[in-house]
Amino acid sequence: MEESQELALTQLRKSVEKLSSSTEGYEVPTLMRFLVARSMNPDKAAKMFVDWQKWRASMVPPNGIPDSEVKDELEFKRIYLQGLTKSGQPLVICQVSKHFPAKDPVTFKKFVVHVLDKTIASGIKGKEVGDEKLVAVIDLSNITYKNLDARGFITGFQFLQSYYPERLAKCYILHMPGFFLTVWRFICRFLEKATQEKIVIVTEGEEERKFKEEIGLDSLPEEYGGRAKLTLIQDVLLPQTSYKVTTVCLSSPPPNPLSLLPAATMATRKIWNDTEVKVTATCIRVPLMRAHAESVNLQFENPLDENTARELLKKAPGVYIIDDRSSNTFPTPLDVSNKDDVAVGRIRRDVSQNGNFGLDIFVCGDQIRKGAALNAVQIAEMLL
Repeated sequence: MEESQELALTQLRKSVEKLSSSTEGYEVPTLMRFLVARSMNPDKAAKMFVDWQKWRASMVPPNGIPDSEVKDELEFKRIYLQGLTKSGQPLVICQVSKHFPAKDPVTFKKFVVHVLDKTIASGIKGKEVGDEKLVAVIDLSNITYKNLDARGFITGFQFLQSYYPERLAKCYILHMPGFFLTVWRFICRFLEKATQEKIVIVTEGEEERKFKEEIGLDSLPEEYGGRAKLTLIQDVLLPQTSYKVTTVCLSSPPPNPLSLLPAATMATRKIWNDTEVKVTATCIRVPLMRAHAESVNLQFENPLDENTARELLKKAPGVYIIDDRSSNTFPTPLDVSNKDDVAVGRIRRDVSQNGNFGLDIFVCGDQIRKGAALNAVQIAEMLL
């Protein structure tokens, strides 16, 4: 790596920290994508990176957007995932004649994310590097005015530009009819120069030959002069890498308020109304349907034994105890799924401390109910 790039990366990390976030856990290739997308300007790249973190945290679940959330969009059967091109990049094809303007813009945005995430993931072999790219083909054959959706095009390209910087290797547009030119000129107003340079409008002759050569006949479907069969994106099964357990360790106060660990610190301080509370956590992400589990260590100013703690917790609203050591029965995510209350167990003295000044407990709660919606309802009930 050149010295100028190393300096830019160092400045990017510092700029991200100034924006109350962190680049910890992100590899150099990922950070370089943001720098390249902002012409190696560290401050602009940092803002783009933090905006992406916020967007990702609010828009995309930890394990991605599943087929079930975009079922209606998948039923149009317009997106195909075709394996790797000659250059080793995943090929995604969109047949626009099967597309119609979305009635639900939010679901359509989720669908765009679903397609982009799955396309990129299909090209990852082993561990993600961070600079993987994709090749897109937009087929405009047989489109009519009913298929025209400038908003849909703009959404797709803007997501690529803002949230998937430097993920697009090339985009080929096939069979563009004359009446679409006016629409395309309008769409181009929203495209950055770097994006426009990656778009190729394929016509007959030399451009078509070059298109086939760059894609590769083994990946290109028969409909476009290749040897492959069209494969709907929903029919493509990816390796079950999502079942890997991911761990992150960090001590409070953490530098990144967008990760799970800083969220634990800030939420605890907010609930207890105490900005001095310190939290140290080990975050382990396991793919579950709808439950969180936490191992919690508590330290007290005054002694508190485990039996007294157990009695206090039994009386606490919204809490119930699962703590039977004789039968080895303790809280599990399955116990709390689709329930309002939080289960507490494994209540025991912290033996690393003298006296009864510390406790270890294990808690499980439904992340949709107690983790989100139920809290809002309970707060509203108190206010009203």
